[in-house]
Amino acid sequence: MCFEVPMTILIATEYLLNYDGLTAYHLTLLKYLARMPGVQVIFFCPTISRDILRRALKNNVKYVFKWDQLRDARLDVAQASSSITAYEIRKYSTQVPLVFVSHGGFFWTDVPPLADLNIGHVVSVSERIRRQVLSLGCSQDRVSTILNPIDGEQFYSRGKSADTIRRVVMLPSGLADRGRIDVVKAACRGLRLQLTVVPPGKRVPDPSRLMQGADLVIGRGRIIPEALLCYKAACVFDYIGGDGLVTKDTYRDLVPSSFSGAVHHICFDEEGLKREIQKYRPQDAAALAEYVKVDFSAEKIAEQYYQLYLAAIRNFSPQKLDTQKINFICNVFHFGKYSGRRSEQIIRI
Repeated sequence: MCFEVPMTILIATEYLLNYDGLTAYHLTLLKYLARMPGVQVIFFCPTISRDILRRALKNNVKYVFKWDQLRDARLDVAQASSSITAYEIRKYSTQVPLVFVSHGGFFWTDVPPLADLNIGHVVSVSERIRRQVLSLGCSQDRVSTILNPIDGEQFYSRGKSADTIRRVVMLPSGLADRGRIDVVKAACRGLRLQLTVVPPGKRVPDPSRLMQGADLVIGRGRIIPEALLCYKAACVFDYIGGDGLVTKDTYRDLVPSSFSGAVHHICFDEEGLKREIQKYRPQDAAALAEYVKVDFSAEKIAEQYYQLYLAAIRNFSPQKLDTQKINFICNVFHFGKYSGRRSEQIIRI
């Protein structure tokens, strides 16, 4: 990889309080961007847990939590992962190229306010989310898909894959209901499998430890490629249903939805899930791990972001923005944040 110019990058997000997918994304991207020669990473996150901050600072990044701490910084490009953070960046400066990363298309914070803020490019973390962003009216040449980076130094095989499945770990999302979990419990009970269920919404700092002790991991999203990198079987099943066991035959069909369960929406019952688990083929493990290394390599994805930042810098043209509206929206958001009132409607003005 040839790094053409030194670069100071601002990576900004509003909250990192739990070890969820957004936190894993930021910790991984920070780590691999900061390793690039000539790249300085400044990390802005005003609301963050101490443990997550401690992990972020291990990556040789500069941390700030107030915008006035950036008064003397010479930023080359900024990245926001929520609409309010994008507004705050523009309140701070209208002269820096801005990239927006959309992690989902269902919540108001994931919607890039393109017309208001002179956002140069939008990144979606899956093809499914890209289609949702395009449906908002964003032009195709301004939207790219870059998959979630998976840290191969954290998730890797510590032994050969199991010949048969005996131990199962379920890592449900915070939206998973008891009905889904009960189906998994019943199926594992019927197959006489040992099951560990992490309570919905409870996040573990290092899920690789749980995965290493399992033969099958059940969940959705980035949990699936993480498990596959560990040479574990992985089954997509959560609150919106599932896409079943990931095999060499199904892998390519499930990547565009980022293993969300949105391809087939299968609402497994006990017998259906038992049949799905019994499709396990240990000989698939090595090939699936290689697929993930190619598609989700954190090093490769950090390089993709670097090239995207370069393009954003080259193509940036400052525009006159409605700073009064930007300031108003930021002020309303923070009033709602500290008074317990939501600011969703005001963001949509």
